[in-house]
Amino acid sequence: MATGAWQLDRLERAFADAAFNPAGWADAVHVAECVTESAGAILLPVTGARIPDTPMSDRLREVTETYFRHRWHERDERFKGMSLMMKRGVIDDLDFFDVNYINRHPYYQEFLAPFGLRWFAGVRIAFGGDVWCLSIQRTIAQGPFSLSEKQKLQQVSDRLTAGAVLAKAVGLTSAAATLETLDRSGSAALLINGLGEVFQMNGAAERVLNGEIRIVNRRLTARDRKATDRFDRALHQLIWDRSDAALSSPVALRDGPYPLLAYLIKPSAFASNIFADCKAIAILVEVGARTRIPETTLRIAFQLTTAEARLASRLGAGHAIEDIANEVGLAQSTLRSQLKAVFAKTDTHRQSDLVALLRSVTIGPR
Repeated sequence: MATGAWQLDRLERAFADAAFNPAGWADAVHVAECVTESAGAILLPVTGARIPDTPMSDRLREVTETYFRHRWHERDERFKGMSLMMKRGVIDDLDFFDVNYINRHPYYQEFLAPFGLRWFAGVRIAFGGDVWCLSIQRTIAQGPFSLSEKQKLQQVSDRLTAGAVLAKAVGLTSAAATLETLDRSGSAALLINGLGEVFQMNGAAERVLNGEIRIVNRRLTARDRKATDRFDRALHQLIWDRSDAALSSPVALRDGPYPLLAYLIKPSAFASNIFADCKAIAILVEVGARTRIPETTLRIAFQLTTAEARLASRLGAGHAIEDIANEVGLAQSTLRSQLKAVFAKTDTHRQSDLVALLRSVTIGPR
């Protein structure tokens, strides 16, 4: 038996180290391969989105590429054993198939056999709604895992899960700190998971989002469908970029006098943590946007009512009538009546003239 074989405490330590050093997940699967005397190991998500660079042994890279390129992942017979893996903690092929089935099924004979592979053990890593499988591969010559080997892997299943939970917690803490930092700087930011869903945002983002740009079914959505499609394409490309860190060109979510741009970032600290929820950050920037003129100033300067000053302040900051109506909960017809009064009091006749006037207002001490 090779030195270090079946010393599974090495695997536990590798998982614990990777929780704080995301670059260590590649080392962790290499340790799994070595201590189990196997042909390779890979961490695969059973639920949720597949990540672009799943940690795996070097010996499995060509196998994995074929697995996805030829869509064997859609015909993976081993998925039939996932419910059993959830109950037992560990499974192998013989837990749900007999040898005759394995000898004639295309998954084993057409996909695995050309690489000399046949047997595997799947170790459960499950927490919350996340389910992962540490898939350990063996060759035809090595034969299936023995009962005693499976029992040893079963004993470490919960401890490996603890490492994954820790990695997820570290990711959440880092994400929360990033959001707070961006909020203090006034930057509107959204955290996005591997499915392209917004799962957290800061206060600055909440102030930017309105009826024109909003979250629908956990996805950032613009009123302009083409803008939404551009954002989705850029986000998909960013998440699937295989580099540890990446940036995208800004995506225009809103045109007009104050365009709203989305800058997409994949920070390496999040991207390489496979168990972290955050896979990308969207920072929203209003180009040329000004701080709203205080409503008190407008009331004093132009003798506006409270409602009229509220409307004028928002128009001066570049918001459209329909968006203001959604924000304040009034009918557009009511706001247009208020706008006529604002025109009269400011000696303007068109909305563009009003906005130009409000931009020229010098705001003194209040």
